[in-house]
Amino acid sequence: MEIARSSSCVPRRLCNNILLAKLLQSLNPQQREVITLRYDLIDQTPLTLVKVGEHLNVSRE
Repeated sequence: MEIARSSSCVPRRLCNNILLAKLLQSLNPQQREVITLRYDLIDQTPLTLVKVGEHLNVSRE
């Protein structure tokens, strides 16, 4: 996936949010949920990998 950078995209935080949204859309739903929960892109409370696994009912393997 190629994402063009634009010098007209200001402020930088907005550019980063747009880029992140595009990258997340390239993932399958479960991958997207893991990233969202792990780095908590919603309410700024990241979960540990163990907690993410518990939330999704998956093991580390």
